Amino acid sequence: MKDLVFVFNDNGQTTLKAIIDCFEIENLKKVQMGISFVRRSGVDYLKPTFQKFIQDGGKIELLFGEDMNISESTALRELLKMGVILKVYRDPQKTYHPKLWIFHSKPNIITITGSSNISKGALEKNIEANIIIKGKTTIIKQQIKYFRKLWESEKSLLIDDEYIDNYKDVEKTKHIKIKYKEDGTYNFGENSKTILTFVDDWIKYIKSNKKIVNLEKWRGWYLLPGHGIINTDKLKELRKIIELIIKSKEYKSDGYASFSTSRKDIRYVNSIIKQAGITYKHRYTEEQKRDWFIRQHKNYLERLGLIQKYNRSEYKITALGYELVKTSTTDVSRLRSIYTTGLVNITWVWGNLKFFKFLVYLMSDLPDNRIYYHELGLIAIHSYHAEQIESIKKLILMFRAIPTKEKDKLIEKLDNKLKQELKTHRSLNAYSHYHGKIEDLLFNFGFATGMKYNDASSDKNKYIEIKDLKKIEKYSEN
Repeated sequence: MKDLVFVFNDNGQTTLKAIIDCFEIENLKKVQMGISFVRRSGVDYLKPTFQKFIQDGGKIELLFGEDMNISESTALRELLKMGVILKVYRDPQKTYHPKLWIFHSKPNIITITGSSNISKGALEKNIEANIIIKGKTTIIKQQIKYFRKLWESEKSLLIDDEYIDNYKDVEKTKHIKIKYKEDGTYNFGENSKTILTFVDDWIKYIKSNKKIVNLEKWRGWYLLPGHGIINTDKLKELRKIIELIIKSKEYKSDGYASFSTSRKDIRYVNSIIKQAGITYKHRYTEEQKRDWFIRQHKNYLERLGLIQKYNRSEYKITALGYELVKTSTTDVSRLRSIYTTGLVNITWVWGNLKFFKFLVYLMSDLPDNRIYYHELGLIAIHSYHAEQIESIKKLILMFRAIPTKEKDKLIEKLDNKLKQELKTHRSLNAYSHYHGKIEDLLFNFGFATGMKYNDASSDKNKYIEIKDLKKIEKYSEN
């Protein structure tokens, strides 16, 4: 094989043949792939080659993306069955789009890079352009280093069957359709079944103990740690904490704040707590106060992008954090603006989704620019991917079209099922916490610039609405 070979799908040669040929090189021990998306058609073509290589003791690592939701759950499941080690790369700020193959053999390493993903079209028919590189070149060393950086990144999540189940649920929502009767009116019975199926698909995860960053899938979007609300007083409190950190001798000398469990850091955190005037209902030791500070205030600051992890338990104030300190406590509009800036960048760990932006786009496409308590709790917060927005909108419109009596019965049926599952697999406290979280989310979303929360005595009448779409779109676009 030449040191550089151009590969394309034409004149009897294909990307598929080039890949299979690379699997035949001597002393091949490991293959690493950074691929944007994986389709079943491509996996079927590569399956015999992959299976033989793994059965002979070879190792395959594949890092794929889910940004455009193009990969197929059946393809991922098949790869997992073969023994391929799979990871998904999630970065809400950037699109994951590489096409890189690295074949580790001795004495030489071969790489393929270009335009081809793993699909039938990309491997055999599409107009593609790829380069095969052979040897111990600087470029290959850079490619290996780059892949390792991506593979070992905290943004790369090792996937399993449960992840693929979750991915399959997202695929299912793409096919949701509003059902009509022959006379053109809503088919309430069929649409109610569609809603029931959607809710069943997230309730079933109550039985699972799998967590990502201590969050379970069935709970849906989590904005803030615990169950709490963001208001002007809370923002003032967070502002005071940041101000005290910046002024502390520790931050001035080290350039960061450390919240570890060392004796020194426990005293430091307790000093911040005392100066900020933070009080607790119960008498706690200094260690316990430090723990509560981490669970609440530190997590609020980090989630809203006011501080950023520097190293283990060490944190630095972000530009947004400094901006909060510069803002007057009487400037409520500016405080809400800073909160909204942080809010739009919060993601749901079970999906690559900035959920407040998703919610704004969803609400702006609904007739009244509103979303109600049960629409949020039963449907919206169980979205995982931006590609679901049309389907979630359809589900909400189905829900709204159900006559009041039938809708009340449906809500009661779903609520009883949720309560029973939580009673069996969790606790009744989990049920009350879930409902408390929905109300907190309504309030917290409603506190954002351009939004409004409308309270009511009955849950079904509580809602948030967009009051100024242009204002809120400014944050969503940024």
